[in-house]
Amino acid sequence: LDYLDSWLPNYPRDGLMHCHISWHVALAALILGDAARAWQVYREQVHPGGAWGPALNVATDAPAFLWRAELAGQQRQAKLWGEVHEYAAKAFPKPGIGFVDVHKALACVGADDRDGIAGLAAELERRAGNSPMGDVVPRLAKAFSAYGSGDWAQAIAIFEPVLAETVRIGGSRAQRDLAEATLLAAYLKGGGAADASRLAASHSERHPAMPVAGLA
Repeated sequence: LDYLDSWLPNYPRDGLMHCHISWHVALAALILGDAARAWQVYREQVHPGGAWGPALNVATDAPAFLWRAELAGQQRQAKLWGEVHEYAAKAFPKPGIGFVDVHKALACVGADDRDGIAGLAAELERRAGNSPMGDVVPRLAKAFSAYGSGDWAQAIAIFEPVLAETVRIGGSRAQRDLAEATLLAAYLKGGGAADASRLAASHSERHPAMPVAGLA
């Protein structure tokens, strides 16, 4: 974060990766407990309308931040979720890019579009047989949907076996960790504090601090 604070101001806002690098800044601020800064960076440099960059970055980074903010204990921002959901639907009206599809699932859940997430999961299942990602994408969509519905047991049951395969959707560890962070939150909400501690400890060298409320 110190490095980006010195480097990013000189990087043009219309630079190809400005949105995504700003997402890293917002996420770092969230991890450090500076929610005010995290939200400011998100609104000005990541959220649709504030960000400039490829649609793929905006459609994935924006819902990823909103979801992580909630995992960290921030209140749901319904208006922001609605705008992200609308943006993703317009930019990527049909499924086909697995990494985007997972984040479209987040946007459906965050915007409380239950019909949308059900339809997306069903379509992803139909496409799974011809996808190099196999059924990882529809399984993740269902896991996020279960978590969004408060069905901690179902979310855990889906996340646990698919976690090791999330690498198949692409993206960096910092992006794919979203599934692990959600599983941690499901453990904590479902009374599985010991399971949460075990999972966090197994990756302590990679991310000693994750923005998940209640995780010691």
